[in-house]
Amino acid sequence: MGELSGYKAFIFDWDGTLRSVSIARKVNSMINPNWRRKKHEVHAEVHAPHPREISAGTKHVHTSSTLADLKEAEGELMALIADVSLRFIVPKLSYGAKQLLERLDSRGALVALYTDGALWRVYHELEYLRVTDYFDAVLSAQSLMRLKPDPLGLEVLLKALGTKKAEAVYVGDMRDDILAARNAGISSCAVTNGFDRPAALKAARPDYIYDSLEGLAREL
Repeated sequence: MGELSGYKAFIFDWDGTLRSVSIARKVNSMINPNWRRKKHEVHAEVHAPHPREISAGTKHVHTSSTLADLKEAEGELMALIADVSLRFIVPKLSYGAKQLLERLDSRGALVALYTDGALWRVYHELEYLRVTDYFDAVLSAQSLMRLKPDPLGLEVLLKALGTKKAEAVYVGDMRDDILAARNAGISSCAVTNGFDRPAALKAARPDYIYDSLEGLAREL
C-alpha cells in the first residue's frame, strides 16, 4: 500500500494540476489574486456533478444567508476577461490525470475539485474532456470571493463531502495550494508539473511531493 492509500477524500486543484498549463493560465493566476482584496459575506454553492457518497442534503452548502454579488468584487472585469480567454483555448488534461481519476474511482474514493477558476469555464472543460463524472463535488473560489491560500473553500468542501480533516488531502501545483491545505488543517500534496517550480513547492513544505500525477497514482 502506498503512502496516500489511507485517505478517503482527494481534493484537486484544476489549472496546472489536472489541467495542463499554458501562458494564458499563467496570466489568469496573476489576475485572479485581486479577488482576495475584497471581503464579503459568503454564499457558497457546492456542485455535485456525479454524487456517490454525498447525500442530497449536502449537495448545496450555504455558509451565509446573504448572497455576495460577484459583480461587486474588485478585479471582476479582469478575472472575467482571463476566464473568457481560457474558454477559447482547447483544454488538455495533464499527463496521467485520466488514469489517476480512474484509479480513485475504482477505489471508491471521494474526489472533489477546488479551483480559483470560474465555475462556468471549468465545467465546460470538464465536460469537453469527459471527466465530469469522476467528481463528487466542484467548487470555485470565485463564488466565495476568497481565493487560496484562504482555507474557506476547502472547509466548505469537507463539510459537503462529510469528511474528517484527517481523511482528506489537497493536491495542487502552487505554493498557495499547499498553504490553503495547511490553513484548513488537512494534508497537502504537491505536483511539480504545473505553475510553480519544484524549489518553490518544496519551500512551502507539502506533506507529499511528486514530479508527476503518475508518481502520485502509484502511491494509492
